[in-house]
Amino acid sequence: MDPNTRKMMLLIGLSCLWLQVLSEVMADDSYLNEVQNAAPLSCSEGFTELGFYNGSVSQTDSGAPCLRWAEFPDYVLQYPGRGLGEHSYCRNPDRESNPWCFFRQTSGAIGWAYCDCHQGAARLVGGTSSGSGRVEVYLNGQWGAVCDSHWTDRDASVICRQLGLGEIGTALQQSRFGSGSGLFHYERLSCRGDESSVSQCQSRTFVTGDCSHGNEAGVVCAPPEGSGLPLRLVGGEEYFEGRVEVFHSGRWGSVCDDQWDDRDAEVICRQLGFGGVAKAWSWAHFGQSSGPILLDAVRCTGNEVFLDQCLHGDWEQHNCDHMEDAGVSCSPYTDGVVRLVGGDSPWEGRVEVFHSGYWGTVCDDHWTQQHTQVVCRQLGYSYPSR
Repeated sequence: MDPNTRKMMLLIGLSCLWLQVLSEVMADDSYLNEVQNAAPLSCSEGFTELGFYNGSVSQTDSGAPCLRWAEFPDYVLQYPGRGLGEHSYCRNPDRESNPWCFFRQTSGAIGWAYCDCHQGAARLVGGTSSGSGRVEVYLNGQWGAVCDSHWTDRDASVICRQLGLGEIGTALQQSRFGSGSGLFHYERLSCRGDESSVSQCQSRTFVTGDCSHGNEAGVVCAPPEGSGLPLRLVGGEEYFEGRVEVFHSGRWGSVCDDQWDDRDAEVICRQLGFGGVAKAWSWAHFGQSSGPILLDAVRCTGNEVFLDQCLHGDWEQHNCDHMEDAGVSCSPYTDGVVRLVGGDSPWEGRVEVFHSGYWGTVCDDHWTQQHTQVVCRQLGYSYPSR
């Protein structure tokens, strides 16, 4: 189906609420750029026998995040049983040969575009084996590097997992595997460590021009030497908080909260390289794990460098269930810091304020645009005058 035909169908099929913005719908077929040596992300892998795409790609070929199909109820009704619903995955309900989705343009208008299943692919270049090399990510038709100024083992582990090269990665800086083309895509990834691909790292930021040759991030898909058992934090709102998970005998598992206190949290934060105030959380504060419980009765003095230097029970010996999964926060925040939660973009959401170690909401009694302007200004966002 050509773009003009689809545009006409959209104008007919969607509610009047969308008629004005859909007049600006545009298509972009730059997805035809050929990609070589990409990670195994192929649209062909997601097609059903009936010709419908059922994969998990959720970005357009220009990198824009797809909108949820449920935001277009008339279109969902027009194509029942075609996999549309409460998700933002690319689809082809009209049996178009390439999956596509709706997205929000910079102007605020709603557009549609084809999806590039190589978008967000990763590769390792210049290494001595398939499990090492300079990290390059494919975005907008080009391979680009990641800046090493905020590069961590958590980021490296996600790259290795995405490439099917294991669960653990070691981050290397200073262009250990040589310099690339000079193009950088990301200034930082800020992965939690449990994501399955780079595109799921919610706090990633695009490069601002501070990176140059000699700052390309590299990875070796193997545990770092002399750094203790691998750890990660899962399920938190921020990258520095979450359920504690440790990697042992080829598996990630949680820690029981028996005898869990701030001294244990202090060691976790130190091993992960986080400053701020260390706080222990109990009773699965950051959600329950679906994996094994690997440790119980952890007793740190608070001076250890690595968690495995603390006294603890035998591996996988415990009397706990996942309601007792231990967590930590390594908060760099001070009272009065604000954040936005639950929005579709970083600049919108429920207002929460940090106070006495906790995040809390703000009641909307007497809430005005002046208050909104203050929040936006504090977060570094502009607020349009009305």
